[in-house]
Amino acid sequence: MFDVCRHWSSPSRQYALRVRPRRHCGGALKPPYITRYPELAHLFEENPNYPRRNIVQDNLSVRSGDFGTGSNDVQGTWVTDEDPGFMDAANMNFQLKPDSPVWTKVPGFQRIPFERIGLYTDECRKALPVHPTDCDHDGMPDAWEKAHGLDPNNSADGAAVAANGCTDVENYLNELAGDPIPGP
Repeated sequence: MFDVCRHWSSPSRQYALRVRPRRHCGGALKPPYITRYPELAHLFEENPNYPRRNIVQDNLSVRSGDFGTGSNDVQGTWVTDEDPGFMDAANMNFQLKPDSPVWTKVPGFQRIPFERIGLYTDECRKALPVHPTDCDHDGMPDAWEKAHGLDPNNSADGAAVAANGCTDVENYLNELAGDPIPGP
């Protein structure tokens, strides 16, 4: 029913996804589909029982603009450029203080369970992933660089071409994928 169009927009090269009705391709509006599902003929027509809009309700928007564009139906939402009463935004704690104005400005607002967002341990994930130290931020862990005679404080060695014709970071990634470092 929908044609998904992907394109790269210049100059920012941002990935965009656009969904448009395939009404004019005719496939869904011809037999056997239209015979079996006659309601498809009117699928893209306005219906007062099913208005075409997004309902944005009981939200807080901080420094990100409003939701009032297009056909959105905005209800009980507070849009602000100020701190709405975060516990400690400087340290990424976005829980709201008990005296935050959001509780009165958006009466239906519910506490966000930040402690349940992100990675967690359970019977399927016994431990959280450990990220190795990479002091020079070249994409190769310091221990790997030392083991291969590289300087863990020199970010330029990631792009350096090794004797086998691959860059050092390519050799690291190949080894990480289970491929031995090829000889020259």
